Amino acid sequence: RYRVTETVQAEALETVRWSGDNATQVGLRAAIDDRNTVYFNERLAHRDGRSISNTVIGAERRWGQDGQGRTYGEHQLEFASEHPTNRAVAGVGRTFDLNTDLSLDGGYERSQVVYGRTTEQSRDAVSVGLRWQATARLKLRSRNELRYEDYAPSTERGDRLQLGTFHWGQFKLNADFSLRSQIGR
Repeated sequence: RYRVTETVQAEALETVRWSGDNATQVGLRAAIDDRNTVYFNERLAHRDGRSISNTVIGAERRWGQDGQGRTYGEHQLEFASEHPTNRAVAGVGRTFDLNTDLSLDGGYERSQVVYGRTTEQSRDAVSVGLRWQATARLKLRSRNELRYEDYAPSTERGDRLQLGTFHWGQFKLNADFSLRSQIGR
């Protein structure tokens, strides 16, 4: 992330997978005040031999005396070679400090996917994770997530329950630039 002004940040993220799939994300985040943020991202991906463009517009609010609670909502519009997809996402999460370097996260997220005029899929996810601030410049995070995906009867795919684990590392180069690595998503 790069701080453009006191309240606006530009961000760029590149994702490369062992399968050969990759994605590039660029976006802006703007703080309305110390608790409310709006964001816009454009994601360009190559997945399973297809090119995909995804536009994301969202907002989040920090809550609680310490500001470690978070609620968010976003709209995602995805364009792939077959058809456009609309996705609405809403979630809530909370971080609890265990000590000065270690914290526990918990959250819930609901998403609804619509292809054309019919709802094709909904997903509910509950997560728990740990964050460790190893040094002033190095941050590590791990999250486990239980997802239930409910597909419409008209689809060929059946409902499914998944357990996933995700890991991140972030290294702050200076006040304006950070490098981030992610495994498992």
